[in-house]
Amino acid sequence: DRKQGLHSMNMMEAAASEPSLDLDNLKLLELIGRGRYGAVYKGSLDERPVAVKVFSFANRQNFINEKNIYRVPLMEHDNIARFIVGDERVTADGRMEYLLVMEYYPNVGTIRYMAPEVLEGAVNLRDCESALKQVDMYALGLIYWEIFMRCTDLFPGESVPEYQMAFQTEVGNHPTFEDMQVLVSREKQRPKFPEAWKENSLVRKN
Repeated sequence: DRKQGLHSMNMMEAAASEPSLDLDNLKLLELIGRGRYGAVYKGSLDERPVAVKVFSFANRQNFINEKNIYRVPLMEHDNIARFIVGDERVTADGRMEYLLVMEYYPNVGTIRYMAPEVLEGAVNLRDCESALKQVDMYALGLIYWEIFMRCTDLFPGESVPEYQMAFQTEVGNHPTFEDMQVLVSREKQRPKFPEAWKENSLVRKN
């Protein structure tokens, strides 16, 4: 009961702080991704760049669930995408749609971090927990590569390279699912290790 009480209190606090914005000023500019429950657009709200996740009426409950998560006060953190507003509207052809408006971050996306088995549709659903852990470890490895590429100790006597996402040289900032299928599954490519690491004792130790 105490847990439920705290949960309800958090939800009420979040609802009380819900911003009020006029979505009539929201423009969808460019489709940047599509997932199981909705599509994500780069948009503009009062001339401010935003990311907009659009849910259809059939996925209304998914919209509600995600909105409630973002409205929990503890979700306000520098390392979590900033939630701006969640609302519904009727489209020009009379359909109801549900919108989550977030801060726009140009250099993000999950497609480039998908493991080969996800890209191939070959995830072992008989052992789902183990399979998902392996998928997460692949993504974590790519993130480690991004971090290590900015580590001064791994580039002694050299300038540290500018930040880049995994596979950015090969597929740019907004790869499609098909781009990653070809690169990772068919061509078996992985992020390249720079020459400076080959003679580095820190790298050899690990």
